Amino acid sequence: MTHCSGGPGAANFGGTGQQITPVRDTLHDVQTALEAWVERGVAPGDLIATKFADDKPTTREIKYQRPLCLYPTVAQYRGTGDANDPASFVCKLPTTRPARSHELAATRAIGRTRRRP
Repeated sequence: MTHCSGGPGAANFGGTGQQITPVRDTLHDVQTALEAWVERGVAPGDLIATKFADDKPTTREIKYQRPLCLYPTVAQYRGTGDANDPASFVCKLPTTRPARSHELAATRAIGRTRRRP
């Protein structure tokens, strides 16, 4: 997904300017999930994002779907099943943690100050 929406990934989950979700429920539509939280006290869980066959607003043909996992978990393929089906993925803690921007900056700064033999 590119910034905010679009791109090659499953980028439709009810956000502003996105295609209409395949189902308007708390699993596929972030707006409906937030309404349920505010109005009924039901906090959002994992969502399912959709990639349609093209980016036209009227397209309803689903190319594939992926889970959007609650932080800090990430979607990982189970190793079996249809890779286009979100049920073939599980939300798990990542095995490695990506470096944070301040850590990268510190590493670069340290590298510049070290003297090489």
